[in-house]
Parts: sequence; structure tokens; C-alpha cells
Amino acid sequence: MSRLTDKFLNVASGNTYMRLVRYLRPYLGRLFAAIACMTLSSIMAVLPPWLLKNIVDDVLIRKDLFMLNFLALGIVLIYLCKAVFSYGQTYLMNWVGQKVIMDIRVQLYDHMQKMSFRYLYKSRIGDLISRITNDVMILQNLVTNVIIDLVVQSITFVAVIIFLLILNWRLAVITFVVLPITAYVLNVASKKLRVVGYEIQEELGRVVAIAQEALSAIRIVRSFATEDEELDKFKGQNKSNFRALMHGMQIHAFLEGAVEVILIGALALILWIGGRDVVAGRATPGELIAFIGYLGLLVQPVRVLSKVVSGVQRGLAAADRIFEVLNVSTEVRPPRSPAVLKDVKGMIDFEDIYFAYEDENWILRGINLHICPGEKVAIVGHTGAGKSTLVDLIPRFYDPNRGYVRIDGHDVR
Repeated sequence: MSRLTDKFLNVASGNTYMRLVRYLRPYLGRLFAAIACMTLSSIMAVLPPWLLKNIVDDVLIRKDLFMLNFLALGIVLIYLCKAVFSYGQTYLMNWVGQKVIMDIRVQLYDHMQKMSFRYLYKSRIGDLISRITNDVMILQNLVTNVIIDLVVQSITFVAVIIFLLILNWRLAVITFVVLPITAYVLNVASKKLRVVGYEIQEELGRVVAIAQEALSAIRIVRSFATEDEELDKFKGQNKSNFRALMHGMQIHAFLEGAVEVILIGALALILWIGGRDVVAGRATPGELIAFIGYLGLLVQPVRVLSKVVSGVQRGLAAADRIFEVLNVSTEVRPPRSPAVLKDVKGMIDFEDIYFAYEDENWILRGINLHICPGEKVAIVGHTGAGKSTLVDLIPRFYDPNRGYVRIDGHDVR
């Protein structure tokens, strides 16, 4: 686990956020429109408890029928506006999110096609496929649903705090004492969730890789009757994936339960103190009911934000795995001004070729070979001697570490 954590911390650098933000730049107009809808929707959501205060104090106690009609109409209008803004935020944010994910998926696929054979042969194809499917899906959840929850609930949280201060600053202070405790629990859990999220994606990638390798070599598996061995290997990896998933769910469940217990305890204390204020005449019944109503609204943002922490960390872990692939440089790069061979004769020259898959572990060393057009050449050697590698240098599947490959006198690079 420590090795995985060290690897993860090396990959998960601070530029992950900025790299994701860069994908949003082409769609800033719709993004700002979505944020505006989120803001207005959040404001509409926090107004009803204030109206409830007036209903209790002005209608039920003072018997003001005009205020009753006004407040009843106001509630309908508020929720009508909220519905319109909620539609706008959902549609616009999903439009932006899907566009961003489409761009990342296309870039990732394009990059994988251009990656060197050297890297692809050392990697598990199933794991790469997992990054373009599973990791992208998790990142899609981050840039759509998670961001909506983050913005909406953050605005709701701030608005509720303002209303609490207006209603009763003494009771609000008690609420503020609880918030740092909740923030501490969220901070501790978020660090663990990020590492666990990376581990979950790694294990899932291995599951896909094992299945892909076995199915792609199904003739060999059946020829040697190793179905049971492959099944045991698949079962073992599935168990590892299950353990990683349950570890993440355990942390998430603890986080959600701990936050709820802290908030409910604070609510009970506030109800006891606020009730004494109403009995003593220091507050009206409507103020206490509205305050409790806002505390009810405060529970939702904190609970959702605890889920957002999990979603953000899993999304960032998925982004790290995606960027890990995009960070792999393409060894074979096309020239800026490629030469066009109009009349290819077919003369091939290998001049002092050196090639190694790993540093200084030479597969080919000092190869010089001249092949005339139409000439047939047999390349003989034991397995791993470099026969296929030598041929792969002609279409530039690889570039030699030293030397030149020429076709009709032109360097293939």
C-alpha cells in the first residue's frame, strides 16, 4: 500500500486542477451561464424558511390575511423560478461536462494511437482501455454532477449562514463552533479517499487487463487447458478490486455518519437554548422555527459536500491516471516538412544501427545492411535476437537509438 501511495503522490501533482480547467476554456460562456443558474437556484432554495417565519409571526399570531395571501403566492413563485434555474443549471453544466469529456476522450485515444510500440508492448492493453472507459466515466461524473453539487451546495451553505446570523447571532455562534469540527473530519477523510480512489482504479484496470489478455489468447488458453488457472487469476484480481472498493465505501460511510451525528447533536443543543429564548421573550416563535428550518437546510449542504469530497477525490484520481498516459511522450514524431518520395525504387540501407528497448541493453548493435530493390533477404536468429525489431525500423514503428535507416537514400525520419 505504501508503494502505491508513493506512486500516487508522485503522479497526483498540483497541476491536475489547472489541466482540467484548461479543458473548460472553450466553453466559458455556457459555464458562466450555468454558474449563474446555480446561484439563482440556490438563492430561491433558501428563501422558504424566511417566509415561514412571517407565516408564524404575522399570520398565525397577528391574524394578517393579506400577508397570508402574499406569502402563499410568494412560495409558488419562488419554486417556479427555482425549477427554471434548476433546469438551466442541469442542462448547461451537463452540456459543458459532456463536451469536456468528449475532448479528453478524443485526445486520449489520439495519443494512444501515436504512442510508441516500446511503451504499448510494456503496458497492459486492458489497463489502457480501462483508462479511456472507466476513468473517463468517473471524470465525467466529476465535471458534471459533482461540480453542480459543489457550486450549488456551497452557495446554499453561505446563504444559510447569512440568514442564521440575521435571525439570531447567539445561536449562530454555536453553529459556527460545530463547523470546524466537521471541516476537520472532511479534511482527514478526503486525503484517504484520494489515495483509495487511485487504488480502486488501478485494481479495476488490472481486472480489465486480465480479461482482455485471456480472451485475446483464447486459442492458446484452450490448447493448453489453462481455463481454470485463468479463472483463478481473474477471481483473485476481482477479490483485490472488491477489497479496494469496500475500503473506499467504509471511509465514505464513516464520513457521512460522523458528519450527521455532529450536526444532529448541534441541532439538539440549539433547540434547547432557542426554546428558552422564546419562553423568556428574547425571540419570537417564528424566528426559532425559521432558525431550525435553516439548520435543516444546512444539514443538506454539509451531507452533500461530504459526498462531493468523495466524488472529487475519485475524479481527481481518475484524472491523474488519464494524465499519466497523456504525459508519456511520443517517441516517433512525424517531421514538420516531410519529403514525398514520388518514384520509390525500394533500396534500403541500415547504417550503424543501435537499438535498445531499455537503456544500453542493446537488441541491435552496429548493424550495417544494404538491400537492393527486388532483392530477397533472410534474417535468421534466435528468439529475441532482434529480427522483427530490425524490420520494424523501416516503417518507423521505432526510431534507432543511433544510426540511420534510409529508403532510396532518404532518412525515414
